[in-house]
Parts: sequence; structure tokens; C-alpha cells
Amino acid sequence: MKRIFAIIFCFLYLALASAVDNSPLFIIWTAEGYYGFINNSGEIVIHPKFSNAGNFSEGLAAVALDGKWGYINNNGRIVINCQFDQAGPFMQDLAAVSIGGKWGYINKKGEFYIKPQYNEAGNFSQRLTAVQVGKKWGYIDAYGNSLIKPEFDEAYEFSKDLALVRIGKKWGYIVDTGSIIIAVKGFEDAYSFSESGLAPVKDKGKWGYINVIGEMEIKPQFDAAGSFSENLAPVQIGSLCGYVNKSGKITITPQFDSAGIFSEGTAPVKRDGKWGFINKKGEIIINNQYNLVSNFKNGLCWWIKEDNWGYIDKKGNTVWQMYDDKMDINSKTMSAALKAYEDLEEEINSLYKDVEEIGPKQQLEKYKK
Repeated sequence: MKRIFAIIFCFLYLALASAVDNSPLFIIWTAEGYYGFINNSGEIVIHPKFSNAGNFSEGLAAVALDGKWGYINNNGRIVINCQFDQAGPFMQDLAAVSIGGKWGYINKKGEFYIKPQYNEAGNFSQRLTAVQVGKKWGYIDAYGNSLIKPEFDEAYEFSKDLALVRIGKKWGYIVDTGSIIIAVKGFEDAYSFSESGLAPVKDKGKWGYINVIGEMEIKPQFDAAGSFSENLAPVQIGSLCGYVNKSGKITITPQFDSAGIFSEGTAPVKRDGKWGFINKKGEIIINNQYNLVSNFKNGLCWWIKEDNWGYIDKKGNTVWQMYDDKMDINSKTMSAALKAYEDLEEEINSLYKDVEEIGPKQQLEKYKK
């Protein structure tokens, strides 16, 4: 799937934010390698006993035991037995799961609603989901009917009634009839529409923003551009990153090495090799000190700092923390690992090729390699 540009850091944690329930439980991982869940006060709600886990979505979370995936409820009780090779979050009452190398969809009773038959499968959005047949991507509905034939080299979820697709080296957008309404040949690169109704697109080497009818709202002028969130978007000018509003006016002066999108009034920014957080005035509210962070969601974010990881609140207070002396990660190793991590963004930011959430443990495992 499409690589997230290396300068503006878009976290998979936020990409899956819509999958997190309103009464949040947060994944934790122990030094012994077991997953569990805490609440936003840092209290353990589901004891760590699983070999892997994903976020809660629609009341259920995917968990793994002995190499197989199933689902638990928010009391930690297994409600769908661990039997799948891979498992994604429930979206619109269906979840993508794989058995024997093929993907299908189950309902909340664990019954196959759409039998395994696809090479890859995405999450449902606006009644449709992208699936891969052979080497091409198309779209099916919740009954398994093929509504848009497989003809795309890449295909993303629908957002604002449009889905981002690629044919060859060019990008465009389709409606749910499969009609290409914004020419695929028009853009060198592009991203999905956000709730703002704008999407970043690359034309003649520069990034700008289009609206849902294909008009250029903010002319191409940036070296990189991220999605709008909370009415602001991260952009890169030269080697530095700042933020613009929906009129294209710079509201936070480019001054950061990297920058993420806003969530709950905060955004992660990187300076001198470390991540911290700013508010919408561009003021530092949590000092740059972390090797890696997520966006805030439901009041918490996870962080990695040397051989520690945990969660903090918006005041920077530690809510939960684990120290793992088995990791043996020094600063030199971490620096090399962070570079390797950026090189692996294509893999870990893929919402369709890897439907499991990439969380702190997976990040650390990549560092060890």
C-alpha cells in the first residue's frame, strides 16, 4: 500500500482511532510478552495473558492465543474462539479475518458472513470495503456482492463518499458506482479525504489540497502535506514543518523536523531527534523527549523512550509505564532503529495489508532487528 511520506509522520494509532470505543481501554504489554488492557486511569482492567491484541472496536477486541486470533469483550471474556490466522477490528458489524491464506468476513457471532476468498481485505466504510482478487483491488458490499470490479493497483476506504485509488503510477478518486470522477491520471500522489472535505494531492512535484469535486482549494506549493484534522494540516516547506488552515494560511510557522496531525487539541512534533507535543497556538505543552509517540486518543498517548514505554496524559504525567531490561536498547541502537522504522513506514502504515494495529511492542521488536 501507499507509503506515508517520511517527513510528516502519520501514526497508525490515529488512523485506527475510529476503531476505539468511547469507553476506552488501552493495550499494555508486559516484559514477559503478554498483552492486556488498562483504563485511562492506568488501572489494569483485563489482565495481561494474550500473545497479541488489537484495539477495541464496536465492543470487541481481536486477541491472539497460541498463534491464533479470536475476540474478547470488554470484560476480557473470549466471545469468538481463537481460530483465525489474522484478524482485524469490527467495522459496521463485520471483521476481516484470514484462514489458510485467504480473507473473509465474520459477524459478531463468529460466523462467516462472507467466506474466505480474497488475497487481502480492508475494513468496511460507508457499506463498502476494498478487497484484492489476484493482483488487483476492487470493492464489495456487506453481502459479498462485487460492486466495483477489481481493476486498481491500490484501493483505500471510502471517506466523504470518495475512495482513493491508484492505476499504474497515477492517483484519483472514485464514487461507489466505480466511476472515476477525479481523473486518475491527474495526480502524482494523493491521500484520502478527511472530515474537512479536503485531500492532499501532489502535482508537478508540489503538494496542495483539492475539494470533493476536484477543484484545487489550496494550490500546490508544499514539499509535503498531511491530512486536515481539527481544521489544521501539517505541511513541509523546505526542510521544516508547520501547519496551515483550510484557507492555506500558515498558522504555525514551519520550525519542526517532523509533525503529525492534530488530535484532541494536540499534535506530535519532532525537534532535534525527539518528539513532544504542541497546542493549536504552536506552543510546546510536552517537552521533546521521546523517541516515538502516538497521537492522543481518549486522553492518553503511548510513548517509547530508550528501553521504556508507557502512556502519558495531556499534562505529561505518566499513567502507566513498563521497564524492560531485556530489550538492551541503547541510544545508538535506538537512533539506527528509528531510521529503519522510517524506511519501514510503507509496511507498518498499510491499513489493508496489515489490519493488526502496530503498537509499542511491535515498534520495539522492529528496533531489536
